[in-house]
Amino acid sequence: MFTIFDEVVENNDSFNFFDGESWKRLGLKIWGYCQTTVWKVILGAILLFILCKIVKKVARKTEEKLMKKGVDKTAAHLGCKIVSQVIRAILAVIYITFIGIDTASITALIASLTVTVGLALQGSLSNLAGGILIVLVHPFKLDDYIEFDDKSGTVEDITLFYTFLRTPDNRRIMIPNGQLTAGTITNYSSKDTRRVDFKFGISYDSSIDEAKQILLQMAEKNELVLKDPNPFVAVSNHADSAIELTFRVWVKSENYWAVKFYFNEEVKKEFDNHSIEIPYNKLDVNIINNK
Repeated sequence: MFTIFDEVVENNDSFNFFDGESWKRLGLKIWGYCQTTVWKVILGAILLFILCKIVKKVARKTEEKLMKKGVDKTAAHLGCKIVSQVIRAILAVIYITFIGIDTASITALIASLTVTVGLALQGSLSNLAGGILIVLVHPFKLDDYIEFDDKSGTVEDITLFYTFLRTPDNRRIMIPNGQLTAGTITNYSSKDTRRVDFKFGISYDSSIDEAKQILLQMAEKNELVLKDPNPFVAVSNHADSAIELTFRVWVKSENYWAVKFYFNEEVKKEFDNHSIEIPYNKLDVNIINNK
């Protein structure tokens, strides 16, 4: 638009901001520009929008086909995302060229901006390297439940720079990939089975053998508890006010919390039914009256 105005000024030395004829000539020039160029902008924008939608859909279908062929879900997801973004960038450049903007100056501007941003965001390079390492090493994948520092959740998305977790209470956590690859990650979904550990205290007056038998019978009746490896129970400590029993069962990873909550509640009920006391701290207060 400013180029059109310059042309009008250059070709009309008598251009006057307060002259209606000069503004009329400028209006005619703009109208001619609209007739020859604006339609390209509109048509190109429509085509760009449609093509980007097609690229997104094709990338999603390609990701699904790769996963059906046994390709790692994380690698397929991240690879298709990168390719689709590159194709969109190429389409944007084609669109800019189509509407008549000089791409040489834009390329130079992008190059200078890239250098400037690269210097300002040097820390992001470690995140980029971390994203590449995650794809190559596979410490976790999409839908895995992981723990990092004090953060834990299901891996919802992995990008080149960040990994997104969904917590059990449906919050979204964004963790830089550089930190993930530099720290300690606990992956709770990498194995099909998990061991659930319990510690139950019984009083010194209660029967150890009866308590152990109750725990093993409960494990036998629970369908979520695996029979191989066998459930395990043994005395682990003689504490000040209780005998501590260590109780361990194996379950499918997805059943971990269901079994954990079940035994924490039902063991108390069973011990009460069999008069097995679970000791707790008591405070005796003796009042001495010297009068």
